[in-house]
Amino acid sequence: MDNPYSEAALIRWFRDALEAAGVDADWEQQPLSYDAMNPYDFLCLALIRQAERTWRLKYGFAPTPGQLHKALGAAQFDLARSRRQQRLPWLRRLLGH
Repeated sequence: MDNPYSEAALIRWFRDALEAAGVDADWEQQPLSYDAMNPYDFLCLALIRQAERTWRLKYGFAPTPGQLHKALGAAQFDLARSRRQQRLPWLRRLLGH
């Protein structure tokens, strides 16, 4: 079992939640929004609330808002990086796929 106090456990939770959201979690396909009113922004806010509630109910404490936002950002970066690497034709040739 993951250590609930580790940042990696929170990042992994957000990454799994973003992958489960599928197309809705692909921020590159969303319209630009400067007022945080697009579907992706609403999804992120809902995930932050859900993570806070999950940690509070399951482990008896809630991560700070800063920890939640940092973990969500790290999960988004990790997911975007892996998506970009899958689209690189030179990487596919290098790996022999």
